[in-house]
Amino acid sequence: MKKNMKKNLTVLIFLFVITSILLPVLPAVPVVQAAAGVPPYRVGVAAPVGDWDPTITPGWSLQTLFFYPITVETPAAGRYDFNGGITKPIEDEWFPVLATDFSIEYWPSENNSLGWNNTGGVMTSTWTLRQGVKFHDGSNWNATVLKWNIDRMYLIVGNQTGNGDMRNFDYYYPEVVKTENTWTPSWNLSDFDKPALGAPGWSTPPNSDYVGYYIGNGTKYPGVNDVDGWVRNPAPWGGYSLTTGDPIHFAPYDRYPLMRYVEILNDQESGGTIKLHYNSWNSYAGEGGAFFDSLSYTAYSQNYTGQGIYGYQNGVKDDKNPTIVDHMIGTGPYTYEFSDEDGGYMLKFNDYWNRTALEAEGLYDIERVNIINFPTSPAGALAQNNALISHALDAVGDSSNMPMDTQAIKDDPNINYYEAPPSNYLTQITLNSINETWWAWPGAEAGYNYIDTGDINGIPRVLRKAINYAFDYDHMIDVGLEGKAVRSGGVVGVNSIYFNASVSQPNFNITYARELLLTTESDTSGEVFNSRNIWQGYTPDPDLYNFSKRTAERFLDENSTDSEWRAVAEGSDPVWTVDYYWDSWHEPLKDEFQAALYSLGVGITDPIGTNNRVPERIWDVVQIYWESTFDGTHSIWSAGAWPMDFWMPDGTPEAWIDFMLRDPDLGRWRNQALGWGLAGITSWWPTWNFGFTYDAEIDGWIDRMFMSSPDQKVVWISKIQNKQQNENYPFLYAYQSIGGNAIWDTWNISLYVHPRSGKLVSLWGDPGGMYSYSLINYRGPVSTAPLIPGFSLFMTITVSVASILGVAYLIMRKKKLR
Repeated sequence: MKKNMKKNLTVLIFLFVITSILLPVLPAVPVVQAAAGVPPYRVGVAAPVGDWDPTITPGWSLQTLFFYPITVETPAAGRYDFNGGITKPIEDEWFPVLATDFSIEYWPSENNSLGWNNTGGVMTSTWTLRQGVKFHDGSNWNATVLKWNIDRMYLIVGNQTGNGDMRNFDYYYPEVVKTENTWTPSWNLSDFDKPALGAPGWSTPPNSDYVGYYIGNGTKYPGVNDVDGWVRNPAPWGGYSLTTGDPIHFAPYDRYPLMRYVEILNDQESGGTIKLHYNSWNSYAGEGGAFFDSLSYTAYSQNYTGQGIYGYQNGVKDDKNPTIVDHMIGTGPYTYEFSDEDGGYMLKFNDYWNRTALEAEGLYDIERVNIINFPTSPAGALAQNNALISHALDAVGDSSNMPMDTQAIKDDPNINYYEAPPSNYLTQITLNSINETWWAWPGAEAGYNYIDTGDINGIPRVLRKAINYAFDYDHMIDVGLEGKAVRSGGVVGVNSIYFNASVSQPNFNITYARELLLTTESDTSGEVFNSRNIWQGYTPDPDLYNFSKRTAERFLDENSTDSEWRAVAEGSDPVWTVDYYWDSWHEPLKDEFQAALYSLGVGITDPIGTNNRVPERIWDVVQIYWESTFDGTHSIWSAGAWPMDFWMPDGTPEAWIDFMLRDPDLGRWRNQALGWGLAGITSWWPTWNFGFTYDAEIDGWIDRMFMSSPDQKVVWISKIQNKQQNENYPFLYAYQSIGGNAIWDTWNISLYVHPRSGKLVSLWGDPGGMYSYSLINYRGPVSTAPLIPGFSLFMTITVSVASILGVAYLIMRKKKLR
């Protein structure tokens, strides 16, 4: 018995020893568990809810950003390597989506009245449309549908039916006067040119003076009345505003539509051929129509050809809609199912035209996309971060508005972090130039927006320049933003195809900034001595901008210490006071800006933010400046400065440069007498030039930019950059934030190297591929327990320890028996 026990023990110990030797050298690889099905792809986002219809949307909403681009498609699009036609023909830049091919016909390159040639203008583009494409409601994509989508945009934004919405009409119906100096024998818009209106009661334009939109003879749309193919607002004249004296127009006046008309060359049940005829000098072949996203004609034409689709909620009828709209029907890879303030979801479209090709490459695995919306706040960012770490989310964006714990995410072996190119939102501080352009001067009540009762409080140019040099950009980025940004590219971002690194901009130099103030006795760089101001009897104080005197009176000189400059700023009599407004999203920027002001002896109106911290986003106030104020009293008309994240596309920035920098009155304020309406129809509004920065030379360069082929645009954009960044100083170009996308490694994404930033992006330029859902495949969950098939690390250690103890016991036993 004892002999058998001894034998068995020896065998057992032998097995333990062999096991302890062999187990550790077996392949220790993670095991991918077979999935019963592909789980939902859960994306964390942060955005306000809002209208999604492209004819009316302001562009920043949960629905517009995270649902619409996935459910709706366009005939063609720019890929991640789009270069704007600078180095190759523009025809080779666009990637076909709902179209398969297109051709271009150019306007002749001819001399204009300014003495130079217009180049690169596209007169027509012809598109062959893809066959076999279905909308989510089963209807066909064809030439009729594309034409309707383009026509619908112009009917609504131009309010041609009387039921439209003109909030976006500035882009689609530009002013004729902006182009008249650049007309050529072939390209001429004089048919749209109408007389400027005089003072109230002087003139009433006939309805025929208002531009209509040509849908074509024989084209009929539900609820739309036309005369020989022309649709015109039946009652476009609204009289004159009793408050401002402005003419009130309910349709575009003295303007032209970018699109002349849309011609169907070959209409088919599916596909077809379409030709677009442009009014605009269109150097990209897509401006104003070719790249419109296409909605279902079947779903929306009956009630929404002449009016926008408002709202977004399922089962809730918006008061402006004739019906309940609980869908967003396009041709995209995913169908819209539901959205509200908390998020929503989309489902894979099984009849998607590109499904077979994508699945053959192992892509398009995601069956359901869940969008989870978090509050845009520090608490919301923390909740989103924790949800990602705990794998309650599969993907989130890391941005300056919603910063994640980047290092913790990068340290997690199960999460991939893709650093994004610098944001195309340029974070800058508007330094209001209003009192050196056409309106007024400090301390004077002037004719400006009726809701703003504050005195004009712009910033003199020399002080704007000094502030640009007093701002510590590196400290802002490295400390205030923890390195999650780069220095702004200036007028255009560092990603832009038109960014010129050789054009300088101010760097932090506090000695030079103070020297500017100490030596400036009279800042006459502005245009406050124009005829309008003289007519009003304006005789400015010669010491108004005498900063040399202002600093001397406060006992400041080149030997004053930092603390002495700061003491003046915080005291009762600073060198100047800037009325600065900000929001909680720009708190670090406010702190750095305040430090820059204090270093110059310049005060800030409300450093604590009792009244000047705006509860909404600054952008929400600024974009409706005609009916909103920062604090109940001041808006862009009288505030001194405010931060803004200004969108500047990296591939096609021209329209945004025009919006931000052009003088909307085209200089008429420089030589006019004061009188209602005498300045022309736009003189009372800054349009999108929120900082009132007007420069005749820059206006001319903007014209050259628009009228030049892509390879020549860089010359004029560089000139604009240089003058704004090194002479006018209308903004403090602070930074471009750098974020990224964090995605769990259960998902595999096809990525490409962005040619200008070197970062990984998707085919469509989406940083990290977070939103390119059809280009993702599912790899399955990685199990953290079984490192070896059938075994665990715990069992391996246990067996090894037991083996060692067994050997020791046997040796001791043998010694004892002896």
